[in-house]
Amino acid sequence: MPYEAEDRRRHVPHHPRQGKADRAGPPPRGQIEGIERALEAEKPCGEILRQLASARGAMGGLTAEVMEDHLREHVLHAETDAKRRQGGEELIGVIRTYMK
Repeated sequence: MPYEAEDRRRHVPHHPRQGKADRAGPPPRGQIEGIERALEAEKPCGEILRQLASARGAMGGLTAEVMEDHLREHVLHAETDAKRRQGGEELIGVIRTYMK
């Protein structure tokens, strides 16, 4: 399926054209709040660990989505070669941090 920039803008959380009212927030937010409630309620460790694993998966998915959007918007479809280089360097920095 070809990349449609206008379609992706409706779904990508950090796109500058979207206002706060247009996005519901990152999907992991509710999961983190659920973990906090489980800890406060002193739920069993196994239940909390399952919630942590689920939140970690959601964060990984969100990270991949934002990285993909950055690559598409700031590298593949950059307006100039200078902006393409800058977008690429930014992504390299993020990947190095992410892989530590």
